[in-house]
Amino acid sequence: MRTTDRLIFCTVEETYDSNLSDYIKVLKELKTIACHVSDLGLERSMQVFGDYAKQRKVARLDQPFREQYDIIKHGGSFWKVVAKRLNGCVLYLERDSVGDYGEA
Repeated sequence: MRTTDRLIFCTVEETYDSNLSDYIKVLKELKTIACHVSDLGLERSMQVFGDYAKQRKVARLDQPFREQYDIIKHGGSFWKVVAKRLNGCVLYLERDSVGDYGEA
């Protein structure tokens, strides 16, 4: 399997900004992992999740990433893991449109 894509596993921390008088989300990159990412087809999306309205991808890793993470950065956008298969080597990703984590 060709591992030409990269996933950046990140954690999100909220810190208080005294200049803004508000809490802001700070993205901390943990590790970049080589993988193979492909789009999840319509038929497979219906089989696994029961709908096809959301944009989903499948990421296949050589070895599972075992550290704690909140969000994944790939291709200039943020993704959340909605399912894991094969002991964490296959991740089903869904675009995270809710979170505001600054620049992608």
